[in-house]
Amino acid sequence: MRTGAQLLLAFHQKLKQSRHRRLVLLDGCNTWQTQWLAEFINELSHLTDKKWLCYGELLTDCPQTISSNYRHHLGTENDFIIFADPSFHPDAFAALSGTLVTGGLFIWCCDSSASNDPFQTRIISQAFNNQYAIRITEQTPIQDLEQQLANIEVVAASSAQAECFRYHSVNHAQEDVVEAIIRVAIGHRNRPLVLTADRGRGKSSTLANACCELIHNTTKPLDIIVTAPHSAALDVFFKQLCTVLGIKVTSPYCVTVNNSTVRFIPVDVLLASTENSPSLLLVDEAAGIPVYLLKQLLSKFHRVVFSSTVHGYEGAGRGFAISFTKYLQAATPQYNAIELSQPVRWAEHDPLENFVFDGFCLNAALPELHENTAMQQPEFHAISSQELHENETLLNEVLALLVTAHYQTSPSDLKLLLNNANVHLFVAYQHQQLVGTVLAVAEGQAEPQEIEAVANSKRQLKNQFLPQALFKQCGLDSAFEYRYLRVMRIAVHPLRQRQGIGASLLNFVEQHAQNANFDVLGTSFGATADLVSFWQKSQLLPVRLGLQKDKASGEHALLMLKGLTKQGHQLSHQAVTNFYRALPFMLGSHFSQLTPELVAKLYQSLPSEFLPSVSSHDWRMCASFATGQRQLADCKFAINNWLPHALNECKSVDLTMLVEVVWQYKPVELFQAAGMVTGKKQFTQQLQALVECCLAQMSPID
Repeated sequence: MRTGAQLLLAFHQKLKQSRHRRLVLLDGCNTWQTQWLAEFINELSHLTDKKWLCYGELLTDCPQTISSNYRHHLGTENDFIIFADPSFHPDAFAALSGTLVTGGLFIWCCDSSASNDPFQTRIISQAFNNQYAIRITEQTPIQDLEQQLANIEVVAASSAQAECFRYHSVNHAQEDVVEAIIRVAIGHRNRPLVLTADRGRGKSSTLANACCELIHNTTKPLDIIVTAPHSAALDVFFKQLCTVLGIKVTSPYCVTVNNSTVRFIPVDVLLASTENSPSLLLVDEAAGIPVYLLKQLLSKFHRVVFSSTVHGYEGAGRGFAISFTKYLQAATPQYNAIELSQPVRWAEHDPLENFVFDGFCLNAALPELHENTAMQQPEFHAISSQELHENETLLNEVLALLVTAHYQTSPSDLKLLLNNANVHLFVAYQHQQLVGTVLAVAEGQAEPQEIEAVANSKRQLKNQFLPQALFKQCGLDSAFEYRYLRVMRIAVHPLRQRQGIGASLLNFVEQHAQNANFDVLGTSFGATADLVSFWQKSQLLPVRLGLQKDKASGEHALLMLKGLTKQGHQLSHQAVTNFYRALPFMLGSHFSQLTPELVAKLYQSLPSEFLPSVSSHDWRMCASFATGQRQLADCKFAINNWLPHALNECKSVDLTMLVEVVWQYKPVELFQAAGMVTGKKQFTQQLQALVECCLAQMSPID
């Protein structure tokens, strides 16, 4: 009698006829799962043509096991995935399922009897109700498993006569993409291509086919560079490249043929390079690369193809498509966009793909709004996790809004919404249609031993971002004594933006926080002038600016607070005071490259109580500089004290040049190189004119 492992391997061969893949649930305790998998892996060891991977900590002795860095395997191909992660990382589950090829089996080790995790319980329930999923338990007799697999009808994929496609493509859509890439390489410069697709649509192979076509038809050597978040994501690309060119790889991730070269270069190395611009730059899995780096690539190179998946499990692809497309429309309005929709790695209506898309809400779509909804005042509600559990439509719409507004939204956010008891969700409706949402988390009031661990740099606490930053970086020893509501995400339907819905929803969140006895409302985000302005309108004030730029946004993270109780006001007041006392000094060191527009915005809506004192002597020194009686060096300290008031009171005057000179120590040569001044004389005159203009608008100090 055959073993369960042998039965599954035989079913895998049978399933390949349909070009579909299936989910297999190993439902039981860890001991039984380990024994079952040991037998399965032993059978696999005799099949050298099969590729597989195990994620989790159940089989740590196995060389094919990974417990992190699952993204490094995007773009690879496997016949089997073993998912043995008790904590259940949803991003890893969704991403690794996409590496399975035709006939692939995704073996998920779960224990339905022990799960009290709402998110995992939901996924298990959906798997149990999925007619295509195969469930194996400790109590499943081998005869029953054999009968279950035998009863699964596998319909062979259509064997209609294959069409002959050009460029080694497998459908007409891929042909169109190859031709579009060729136009980028040999046509007008600065007309980038954005290629998007769901996973398994053959975009990496299509990129390789285009390279081959260019190499075959060139009359001069080509230098084609391909970059990606990780080199392993390009395995399929280079495999297809070598297959079509009929060569063997002599060095990893670099192919040379007919004096033309296709090579991988990491993004950071590429941006730091002083080499000549390549014949073509291909950016694969672009959604896994921060947008600010993509912008730098677009600025530096003139012939670029950006390729990425649409859905969140390979780098928040939908958020990438939206946010980066907006930038392309402004920077290179003649860019081209193509989407591949027909699956290649497996057949259409694939059971595993359908399960993953449904289970992780990857098909979540924005609600279609009626035209008359804009005329109605929005209604606001706080939503419990139980309501989300019971309302799949609402859950999908909330996630669709978050994905649209936030580049980093991923399947893990679904787990956060359903599992984290500290999470608060708020929504805005117009005419019973969802138009906005806020995702917030409760923080504060940690245990003494936890605070001591933070103080000694031995631990970082979850759900304690605000108090931890205030305690550790801002030096506020009482920070953990308060209750905070931190806004993590805020999103408004694209058709209802700039109508005040976000601000009104935030006001509702604030009222809810006050009623729930929170001391402080706070947030943290990649600081831009526009975003700072939005939060300032709700009276939140800056208390900390991150020293390093955020890897995702490319901006410094700004932490802003608003006190809601007497104690909360006192804490916020102290934090704001400390921030603005230090900011001018920090602008001359850590923040010397901060945009002066952002610096100006930080001061423009600042309550006067936080502005530094300016003496009559300071005022006279500024006036004497403006009239040319004194040099800048003699008056710089006085201007340093006066400048916050000028920024605050003279909002119509562009004082960015003063910010750069007085606070960021930018030399005259920098302004000369930018064509802003012809020399030191004009440089001084412009600064004098700015000071004089502001002094005329401000009340003098006697």
